Amino acid sequence: MKRVAILGANGQVGAEVTLRLRVVEGIEVVPIVRNVSGSSFLRSNGIECRHGRISDPAEARSLIGDCDVVVNFALSNTAIPRADRDMNRQIVRSMVAAAKPGAPIIFASTIMVYAPGMKFWLPDSYGLEKLVAERVFRRACRASRHPGF
Repeated sequence: MKRVAILGANGQVGAEVTLRLRVVEGIEVVPIVRNVSGSSFLRSNGIECRHGRISDPAEARSLIGDCDVVVNFALSNTAIPRADRDMNRQIVRSMVAAAKPGAPIIFASTIMVYAPGMKFWLPDSYGLEKLVAERVFRRACRASRHPGF
């Protein structure tokens, strides 16, 4: 059985993916949420969650170190650009460092990186934040030899 960690499992997309994966044969879904109150929806649907900060390297190891695949939907988006950028870089670095050696890691980005509907490339702050995190993710995966998607 493949154990799949879902970081940011309490967000809209993370929760939906968690709900869908829990019924797939051969997959044990492991939702990761920062705190107990954030996991209330998933827990009320009978899904056990792990709680902690993926940005903390020690906690990250205990949260995802036993998972065969890691999917990242987590994103700090507090509207404080510098703080968000620092936190998102730390999330990516901790996630890649804590993942089981050779485990594939999937970074869920957004089409907003490409500024759809604009005549010129000018992503919004969400798109820019995801773009920066994508780049950090690619570099970290290359350095650690994790397959990154």
